[in-house]
Amino acid sequence: MTPFDVVPTPIAAAEAELPPPPALSAEALAGARSFVDASRAASTRRAYAADWRRFSQWCHARNAPALPANPALVAVYLSGLSLRGLALPSVGRALAAIAHAHKRAGLVAPHRAEGGAVVAEVLAGIRRSRTGAPDKKLAADADVVMQLLWSITGDSLAALRDRALIAFGMALAARRSELVALDIGDLAWEPKGLRVTIRRSKTDQESEGAVVAVPEGRRLTPLAHLRA
Repeated sequence: MTPFDVVPTPIAAAEAELPPPPALSAEALAGARSFVDASRAASTRRAYAADWRRFSQWCHARNAPALPANPALVAVYLSGLSLRGLALPSVGRALAAIAHAHKRAGLVAPHRAEGGAVVAEVLAGIRRSRTGAPDKKLAADADVVMQLLWSITGDSLAALRDRALIAFGMALAARRSELVALDIGDLAWEPKGLRVTIRRSKTDQESEGAVVAVPEGRRLTPLAHLRA
C-alpha cells in the first residue's frame, strides 16, 4: 500500500475520475506519482500510512469524517494518544500524518483550518505535562568501542566484518543506515587515509551528499580493520 492508496490525491483523482488528455498518459501519471512518493523517505511514508489508518479507524468508530477532520476531533484524538503513553514525537508524527493526508487531498490541514488553534493548545499542554527529562541513550566512547572490539575474537569473515563495522563506524561517526548504504565505490583510498562519500543521510533529505575523511588512527585502527 502506498500513500496514493491511503488518501485521495489530485493525481490519483485525475487518473480515476477523468479520462487523461492525450498529453497525460498513464505512464506520465505514474512517473509523477513516483516523484511525489520520493519527496519523503520510504520509512516516513510507511509511518504516515499507518498513522493515518489508525486515525481513520478511530474516526469511523465514532461516525465522524476523517477527511476533512474537525480540528476539535483531532485535538481529542491527540490527547488520547498522549494519555495512552505515546511519546511526544509519536504524537507529533500522528498530527503530521493527518496534515499530510489533507494536503494530498487538496484540503487545509486541521491545525491550520478555522478553529485549528485548539490543536496547538492541546500539543502545548502535552509538552508541559511531560516534565521528566527525555530518556537519552549514552553514546559509546572509545573505551567502550575498544571493549567491543576485544570481545569479538577469531578471524572468521563475520568477526572481521563486525570489527570493521564497529571501528570504522566509530571513526566515521556514521549512523547504521549510512554504514549499510555504503558501496565500495564510495571509498577512495589515499596515502593519508580514506575519503568516504555518504550519498544520503537522515539529515540530508535532498541527497546532496557529504565527503568525510577518515585517518588511519592509532587506537581503534579503523582502516586496518576495514582492509582486513
